[in-house]
Amino acid sequence: MENKAIDTEKRYVGVKETLIYGIANGGQCIGYNMVRAQLTFFLVTVFGVPAGAVSMMILLMGFWDAFNDPLMGVVVDKTRTRFGKLRPYLIYVPMILGVTTILFFGGPVILTESASDMTRVIYMCVTYFVWEFFYTIGDIPFWGLSSAISPSPLDRSRVIKSARLISGIIGGIPGIIITVCLDLSRNGTIPLSLSQVFFVLSIV
Repeated sequence: MENKAIDTEKRYVGVKETLIYGIANGGQCIGYNMVRAQLTFFLVTVFGVPAGAVSMMILLMGFWDAFNDPLMGVVVDKTRTRFGKLRPYLIYVPMILGVTTILFFGGPVILTESASDMTRVIYMCVTYFVWEFFYTIGDIPFWGLSSAISPSPLDRSRVIKSARLISGIIGGIPGIIITVCLDLSRNGTIPLSLSQVFFVLSIV
């Protein structure tokens, strides 16, 4: 069977699809940047988790990531559904990830102030592990899509560069908003405590 030649100059992915792909990645980056950039400050200063426990969790999660990422890559590669191997993850995982993000930042609101350090540590470890787990489940298929989005290497490169540019702009928004909201909370300009600020922003 003769394979059809791929037109490397043809744009298989249009402007609309490229824009949507970048915005989708931007949405993913918002949650990721919010968690990673504010992780230590939120857990230690806002949630009241002992700094040593936070450091240990981050260390252990680093080892878990080294194992989890390639494992998820194998799982996705072996997935076979009538919707393809990537689409089911891209449709359902973001919803679950949204809930886990809210639960993670909702710790100070969900638990009472009298909760013990051990209770806070357990809550932190469970919610962060679940968040990290589902982030990986969504992230691996998302970037796997970049290799299947077009038969043309030039077109794929164009789409990926555009998506990264768009997502970089969108993903930088949380850092600005969080900083402003935290300052407004400290100054008493808005009637929200630091824990409530994080909880509301995680929902948004």
